[in-house]
Amino acid sequence: AGLSEEAKRKAEIAGGLYLAKKLTVKEICTSLGIKSNATFYRYLKNQGIEVDGWMQVPKSNNNKDYVSANK
Repeated sequence: AGLSEEAKRKAEIAGGLYLAKKLTVKEICTSLGIKSNATFYRYLKNQGIEVDGWMQVPKSNNNKDYVSANK
């Protein structure tokens, strides 16, 4: 089964925000109402966006957000 129309719209927006590299994955998910990282990465895959590497970015409040290591 493919994505619903709403999910396709969110996937397109999420892909653009991810490629802009201005927001964390958590910020993108929160702003679009995406409830899990797995869904976020499924949306990226749907948009043909490859994610090859990861690095942990320390946050002052000890939350662990992961962002692509690609620049």
